[in-house]
Amino acid sequence: MKINNIKQMMAALCVLGTVATGWAQQSNTVYFMRGIPERNAYNPAFQPESDGYLNWPVFPDFTLSIGNNSLNFNDIIFNKDGKTMTFLDANAGERRDDFFNALSNTTRFHSDFSFNIVGVGFRKNKNYFSFNITQKATFGAYLPKDLLSFGLYGQEKTNTFDLSKFGVQASLYTEVGVGWSRKLDEKWAVGAKLKYLIGQANIHTSFDDLSLTANQNEWTLNGSGTVHTSLPYTTIPFKDAEDGLRGQVPDWDNIEFQDGLTAANYYQAALASNWGLGVDLGLTYQVLPNLQLSAGVTDLGFIRWSKNLTNAAVNGGYSFTGADFDINQQNPDGSYRSIGDQLDDQLDSLKNGFVFSDATKAYSTALSTRLNVGAEYNILDDKIGFGLLSSTLFVNKAAYTDLTVSANFRPAKWFQPTLSYSLLNGEWSSIGFGAQIKMGMFNAFLAIDQIPLRFSKTTDNMPIPTHLKQTTLQVGWGWVFGPKSKKEKKEEVDMPTYFEPVYAPEPVEVPVYVPEPVVEPEPAAVEEAMEEVVEIIQPQIVKEVIEEKPVQSEEHIQVLEYASNEYKVDPKHYSLLNRVVSKVSASSDYNLIIEGHSDNTGNSQFNQALSEKRAGYVKDYLLKKGLNPRRISIVGRGEREPVASNTTANGRAQNRRVNVVLKLK
Repeated sequence: MKINNIKQMMAALCVLGTVATGWAQQSNTVYFMRGIPERNAYNPAFQPESDGYLNWPVFPDFTLSIGNNSLNFNDIIFNKDGKTMTFLDANAGERRDDFFNALSNTTRFHSDFSFNIVGVGFRKNKNYFSFNITQKATFGAYLPKDLLSFGLYGQEKTNTFDLSKFGVQASLYTEVGVGWSRKLDEKWAVGAKLKYLIGQANIHTSFDDLSLTANQNEWTLNGSGTVHTSLPYTTIPFKDAEDGLRGQVPDWDNIEFQDGLTAANYYQAALASNWGLGVDLGLTYQVLPNLQLSAGVTDLGFIRWSKNLTNAAVNGGYSFTGADFDINQQNPDGSYRSIGDQLDDQLDSLKNGFVFSDATKAYSTALSTRLNVGAEYNILDDKIGFGLLSSTLFVNKAAYTDLTVSANFRPAKWFQPTLSYSLLNGEWSSIGFGAQIKMGMFNAFLAIDQIPLRFSKTTDNMPIPTHLKQTTLQVGWGWVFGPKSKKEKKEEVDMPTYFEPVYAPEPVEVPVYVPEPVVEPEPAAVEEAMEEVVEIIQPQIVKEVIEEKPVQSEEHIQVLEYASNEYKVDPKHYSLLNRVVSKVSASSDYNLIIEGHSDNTGNSQFNQALSEKRAGYVKDYLLKKGLNPRRISIVGRGEREPVASNTTANGRAQNRRVNVVLKLK
């Protein structure tokens, strides 16, 4: 077998990795889909619109991602001169150079799968609490550009190749998380999630140095690094090196896998394995009623691997001066040796050139941390939102960034679609799509990042996407509860009469009838005089009765109505609030509760903040008029207590209100 053929095989194996492995990431399309409770996994400050939700194995949420950070499909397979070929074809010409130029310094192939076993969340006042159990599997392979340069060009471009970024990282673990978020005020919200991690399996390689020097006569490979594994029910034995000089080497031919395992064994391994800790942090800031900024850091943490260990420190070198593969080569017993056996000899020589030291020491691996920074601007009463998301993944001492724009449509509570586009990876050839459907308490969603839009056909008429580096699919369904609406009712919008100012009556001088001492008055004259007295006194009696009318212990009065997204006190309501001041100032028996309300336009989180603003501005006005702040409290009811239907403009206008509650002490 010619050396050039060996190099082409090496390059082909690397390219196969671009198809067989994937890109571990979140679904950027989901980030701005407010109707999905699961999006708080990307920023724990996000509060779901529902008052509670439940996901469990019958209705799970799962995410699957595949891709890489360098290569599109058309970098690997393409049509040229009427023929479908790969970059390895002898006639590929400049397309081979295009393939090489498309590579990053380190091409990262990785995949991610997560399965949400249980998810629960509920609202308590301004707080939202959540709990989840999620199974996760991650895989990453790292190929330095120099390795493919050597495979494609040999020593044509250089004779020294840095391969130190070569490696494999894979983990299987369970996440048990407890989350919390809180609305601090009408602008700020914060959130955090603490996670206990249970590690089941891990493979982790790293090289401090790995280099290849090649010339026409010799290839020399030198390196030092570590290989860590934590594999349940698997044993990798070590044996003495064949030359007796280099100590112990892994006995790759005698790896032991325990037989007869049952589901109980795997369950035990899953719960009694390695442990770790993680945390997610997030915040949101409402710059304007229709503009929100957000930032979140997820998966800050580590896993400590201390069970089922095999560790190896690698150090050494290997020189290759050529190989002749002879189909007539024979074994000592006279049988012919296959080309595969002869290739195994070369691989054994490579393995035996390095010293492996066995040490079952515990080790730690970091989680792949992600930073999300987003902004969303809403128009048309929050029916349409435009989002911008910067998402950066930090892994293996490198950062990978994507920038996504989205258009989020909210025509109704039961259906909310989203379109997204990756500014850095879309290449005007893919688009993301998501949709949420809510039927009663049942809530389902689907989101796909980077759906290919451009295809080419092979000579066999098989369509292949021309520009696609990665894609992510997230699907989920579960139950959501609330927010609850009260039965529709119509309230009087006019001020009740007891808010009218009460005036003290003018003193009335009642004439006293004095009979003449001698003349006996006629009965008719007496009757006429008494009627005059009653006519004078009666208004006084009536007003005193009104004054003494008992006051109810608590009464709600609708005092203000608002335009959409407005929260400041309109001057036309000043006289009405002045009457409130007069009433409360005249008696120390009252306390005030100011209740803010909104319609259901937009999301519940925004409406909650808006209702609190409305109540707060009313309180500020009353304080400026001299009321004691200890006698005033405010509360935001959000959209949860409508007094009319939100399906009509008139009904929504009635629901945008502030109620003043007069309460006897």
